[in-house]
Formats: sequence, structure tokens, C-alpha cells
Amino acid sequence: MDTKRALQDEFLVLRCQQGSADAFVQLVDRFQPGMMRYASRLLEDGDLALDAVQDTWVCIIERLAGLHDPEAFVTWLFRILRNKCVDRIRKEQRRRALESRLTEREESGSGGAGGGSGPAERLEEAIGELSSEHRSAIQLYYFEGLTVPQIARVESVPAGTVKSRLHYGRTYIRRYLEEREDEQSG
Repeated sequence: MDTKRALQDEFLVLRCQQGSADAFVQLVDRFQPGMMRYASRLLEDGDLALDAVQDTWVCIIERLAGLHDPEAFVTWLFRILRNKCVDRIRKEQRRRALESRLTEREESGSGGAGGGSGPAERLEEAIGELSSEHRSAIQLYYFEGLTVPQIARVESVPAGTVKSRLHYGRTYIRRYLEEREDEQSG
């Protein structure tokens, strides 16, 4: 993230802490698109992502006055969003498990295989195959422009863990794309 933008963000946070509704609207305008991309990538569902983002903004409104370091706003925001996404993932997993058990009782059998897709779709598929930890690191680093130390603070892990997750994620994505390329060519 560039220094000028970081300073602007800090200034907006300070203005919000002083009660400026206009500054809050500007923060929402700045961060909402990236938050939606991040949450959509983690949750793989636009409606769940929107809910998580909205819950995050509510949490920020409630707690912004207690943020002592405006410089930490970006990592604080994404950490809250990550936690909201994890909560939604857990709820969704419980719901799906219940649905699956009910479906298994009604019928036994499943189907389906995917069709052809272009490079962008294959990349999305590869990222979607990653664990939530690896997907989160890839999303924050490549799509949201956070640094390794910032991601470490968002994820509450050491920087080395973030580097490892990025390395594993890139390796997996590379292999996934190579395999799909081989399947299409041969």
C-alpha cells in the first residue's frame, strides 16, 4: 500500500473518531470494493460476503473510537472481516452438513463434473481449491495489496507463516493450472 494513501486513510480514521460521518462514508467508499473481493473469495458466495462485510462495518462503527493506532486501521479492518468470514464459514459448514445428512437419507448418489473454462475461470477454480488460510493470504497479498507483515497482523500469525502460505498457495495454483493445461492439450 502506498504511503500517500496510508496517510489519507489515517486522516480519515482520525476524522471518523472525531465523529465525521463524511469521513466514514469516504472510508466505506475506499475499502468496500476490496472487502467484498476478499470476503467473496473466502466465502465463495456473494450474499454471504455482503453479510460479512456489513457485519464488519457495524463492528467498526461500534469499536472505532477504541482504535488507538489509526495506522493499524487497514489490518484491523481486514482482521475483523476475516473473523466475520470464518464465523460465516462455520455456520455454512454446519448448515451444509445437516443438509447433506438429510439428502443422504432421502437418496443415495451424487453426480456432476465441470465443463471447460478459460484461464481466468481456471485461476478462480485453483484459488477456490485452496484452504481458507492459503486463500486468505493469496487474496490479501495479490488482490488487496497488503504486505506480509500486514497480513501477519490480520491473520494473527508470524510473518514466516504468511510467507509459507503464500508459497504453498502459489505452488498449488501453478500445479493446478499445469494439470488443467495438460488435460486440455492431451
